Amino acid sequence: MRGGIAPPKLGQTWAEPSKLRDKVKAFWATGRSAPGLAFRPGLRGGTPAVPRGNDINHLDGGGKRDLFRRTHDVVAPGGRFVLGDVFVPEDPNDAQIEIDWVTDLPDRLDDQVRWLRAVGFRAEPVWAWKDLAVVVADR
Repeated sequence: MRGGIAPPKLGQTWAEPSKLRDKVKAFWATGRSAPGLAFRPGLRGGTPAVPRGNDINHLDGGGKRDLFRRTHDVVAPGGRFVLGDVFVPEDPNDAQIEIDWVTDLPDRLDDQVRWLRAVGFRAEPVWAWKDLAVVVADR
């Protein structure tokens, strides 16, 4: 369990979506997320790589842009940020992952690549299928 968010036990369900979203947002705000290096105040420019997987979609657009900026601050020059997540597909028929739009807030792949570039990363999607993608962002 991290930040007070535990997976449900057998026979239980997740918390009501709006409460879970509040817990997720509060957890991100603490600066304690794996890899914690990307969120520790004052840590700058020494991390060679930061991977993220299937969790950034829980942030709204502003939260994603802030996370990308803070991540850029800690990735060393020549380092890499790798993002694998669900995205809003160009073709709605390609939506394979169930999105509740309460705790799940994906954005378009091209928007996130643009946001990564805006903070100084050289970002490119390296794999995509339907509503899933992996983006490599080098500093």
